[in-house]
Amino acid sequence: MHHPPLPSRPAEFLCLHGRQSSLVIEWHADEAPLWRYWGPRLADGSTPGVALRDTRPLPSFMLDFDQPLSVLPGFGVGWFGQSALLAHRAGRDFSLAFHRCEVAWQEPGRAFALHLHDDTARLAATLHVALCPASDMLTMRTELKNEGDTPLDVQWLAAATLPLPAHADTVRSHAGQHNHEFLAQTDRLTRSTWRRENRRGRTSHDCHPSAVVTTPGATLDTGLVYGAHLAWSGNHQQSIEWLHDGQYQWQLGEWLAPGEVLLAPGATLQTPEVMATLSTEGCNGLAANFHAELRRRLPWPDGVMKPRPVHLNTWEGLYFDHQLPELLALADAAAEVGIERFVLDDGWFQGRHHDRAGLGDWWADPSKYPDGLAPLAQHVVARGMEFGLWFEPEMVNPDSELYRAHPEWSLRLE
Repeated sequence: MHHPPLPSRPAEFLCLHGRQSSLVIEWHADEAPLWRYWGPRLADGSTPGVALRDTRPLPSFMLDFDQPLSVLPGFGVGWFGQSALLAHRAGRDFSLAFHRCEVAWQEPGRAFALHLHDDTARLAATLHVALCPASDMLTMRTELKNEGDTPLDVQWLAAATLPLPAHADTVRSHAGQHNHEFLAQTDRLTRSTWRRENRRGRTSHDCHPSAVVTTPGATLDTGLVYGAHLAWSGNHQQSIEWLHDGQYQWQLGEWLAPGEVLLAPGATLQTPEVMATLSTEGCNGLAANFHAELRRRLPWPDGVMKPRPVHLNTWEGLYFDHQLPELLALADAAAEVGIERFVLDDGWFQGRHHDRAGLGDWWADPSKYPDGLAPLAQHVVARGMEFGLWFEPEMVNPDSELYRAHPEWSLRLE
């Protein structure tokens, strides 16, 4: 029997510390780095001290070489959990075994990149890892490069693979539909895989790209909880899977349709970013971390969010029946009661007399606005309000000038 070679390089530990959290990754230069810890903050300078395999006996009837959870677990080398990559070249090069890894610190103590190489499958992957000390937000994303001379058919590439503790007990997510959004769902974590997928091609009400994992006794304000959000508005997939050493792995990434990604030789596939965090102060503490990270990222003038204006939207009042005198009167009434933003909704553009025509023709309908939108916009601004305009750039109706001129631009079944 062939025995996989034991790693020959000594273990080093990559540690990042936030305000309330820490992560520790065990790095060997000749394999994919191993997850050692993601949890409540450790003391500065803390490390496991010894390599993981030196502390774990091999279970009976298992491989002679231990395969712990790595940052990018691969199919075909004794890892029987979900792989972070599922790909092949016409049925070949489907196994993934990284045998070289370099670490590049991008910001000492805060961010690094792991460069992994599989010369047999002719693949290279780069995993970007960063932990913001202020928000405790861990951000991760993965890049995959095809270094072969034939295309690579990619079925799945995880943006991040995260470890969860053995005592994690529930996962909370949201389902719903239009006008019945964000229905809270709570599922028990067991040995069965928890999985959510969105295949609608855009953000949906029934499958949000995020979840919260709790531990026993966690409440809104106390206890250890974990959260992750895939920063992506298209198809997505996430799963939480029990592992045989008792912990869980959590993977998030873009859901790929069959044949969607055929990676050309030399090309690179980049995943969306995963934002993940944990809190020992319950779900509200977790939410505060996400809020702090969002505020840190948004480019507000002078670093301060503008107060949200009170606005009036014309849709329920007028639907498609736009008549300028009525709109001017509505704007006057809005200003009198303190409305700060007046939003002209659906029905203003060319041919938009019902919901089966006009999408794509984004200019004012002359039968409703013979002088364009300027008279209404100027009237609104003169009353001290902002003027907002609704449109839906990703949609098109077959009954539109745009579609008739360029039907090949539309995504449709034939």
